[in-house]
Amino acid sequence: MDSGTDLNKTRNQVITSVILTVGIGGAMVEFGNFSMAGIGLAAVVGVILNLILPNKSKPVHMEK
Repeated sequence: MDSGTDLNKTRNQVITSVILTVGIGGAMVEFGNFSMAGIGLAAVVGVILNLILPNKSKPVHMEK
């Protein structure tokens, strides 16, 4: 893996797909006179998702 990002993990797939959807889809957020859209909003959403979504998966215990 050259880029260092493992897209086999569901967490990384979700973050990537949401960033692309927000960035390409034309979403916009407005707070009074301030608004964000496009790449700027997608970057902020990506940072927030990286902080919110758990990075380590819980161990799975298999019963015999």
